[in-house]
Amino acid sequence: MNLQTLPYPMPGFHQFVDVPFCGSSAEGTWPLEAATWYPSEEVAFVEVRALGRVFDLKNRVPVTIWCEGGDAWWCESKELRILAFGHSRSAALASFREDFAVLWEAIAQSADETLTSDAIQAKRAFHRIVRSVEVE
Repeated sequence: MNLQTLPYPMPGFHQFVDVPFCGSSAEGTWPLEAATWYPSEEVAFVEVRALGRVFDLKNRVPVTIWCEGGDAWWCESKELRILAFGHSRSAALASFREDFAVLWEAIAQSADETLTSDAIQAKRAFHRIVRSVEVE
């Protein structure tokens, strides 16, 4: 199969290239086929528990999870601008929950004039999603 004929991005897959994007290294030239595609899955949080708080969510938060090389797991919410890492699926999900709680404090609770335009968009997304926050 020639990867050049596949749609990019491939639905349900993330691409990781283990060689320079220019296609060459000290070892030689690498064709496009050197790219590795890893299956991804999407999960949805209805509540987030982290750092002694429970976030009750108005809307489900879709999170894409994928594995790179068997021992590097990633969780991403583009809307909330979170990209979390772990050495296992559960560690990556725990990292995502912790990042969620930290960003709630650092961004969603900050005044707009102290934030960049990208951070303001993330703040708005948090406020659209979070119904309430309780201390455990």
